[in-house]
Amino acid sequence: SFLLGVSFVLFYSTISIPAGYLVDRFSRRGVIGWAVFAWSSMTILCGLAKNYFQLFLFRAGIGVGEAALQPAAYSMIRDAFPPDRRGRAFGIYHLGPMFGVGFSLFVGGWLLKLSESGAVAGVPWLGTLSPWQFVIVVPGLVGLPLAALMLSVREPLRVTKQKSPVSGGWAAYREALAYVRQHWRIYLPLWGAAPLHAMAASGFHAWAPTVIARGWGMPLAGIGRTLGPLMMLSVMPGLLLLGLVMDRLSKRGRRAAPLEVAMTTVI
Repeated sequence: SFLLGVSFVLFYSTISIPAGYLVDRFSRRGVIGWAVFAWSSMTILCGLAKNYFQLFLFRAGIGVGEAALQPAAYSMIRDAFPPDRRGRAFGIYHLGPMFGVGFSLFVGGWLLKLSESGAVAGVPWLGTLSPWQFVIVVPGLVGLPLAALMLSVREPLRVTKQKSPVSGGWAAYREALAYVRQHWRIYLPLWGAAPLHAMAASGFHAWAPTVIARGWGMPLAGIGRTLGPLMMLSVMPGLLLLGLVMDRLSKRGRRAAPLEVAMTTVI
């Protein structure tokens, strides 16, 4: 729990604020590119950790890298799409992490089986890693060149700069906090719901394989290859369909469309 949750969230949540400052001041695609490079490098180091403290520290480093993604991605999507198309855009964007969780279980199970069978024993350096190290290091290595792909992304023009200059530094944060206080009836339930959602989703993703292994005696490699595709297939209809519904409601002038769609979670 400390490695999966505390180490990651402790820095992910706090670094998001200065990361947002960088997103406001510098190239957003550049920020994302460096973030992907950072968390991929830290993932590799997690696989090479020699003790618990190192693993905790490198896991925290992943949180530092990923903290820059959401502010930059949200800013780019908002500037790239009109209001009546943002629901679908955000839905497709969030397919990434949700689809990725299932894909990671599937690929992780396949990599684990590959390493345990000795099929990679002759591969330089990678063949010397333990199965658990191999499962962690390989995705990190794959992520390094993906960081360079951000250079091919065309960054949308900042809409806020077209309308009026945005003040920087602490003045901008004071303005943001004042806006939040003014609209606390919206932000308070959103902030209350966010940690509850994170607790449910993270807890399931972290412990489902262990529960299945202990309850039904399935090997971890088999669990990943079975549970991963089920998770990938289950999240796609919800995100895409609800995004489409929200866009149609927004086009009809329903300003509360996001809240109306969010209420479907009660069902």
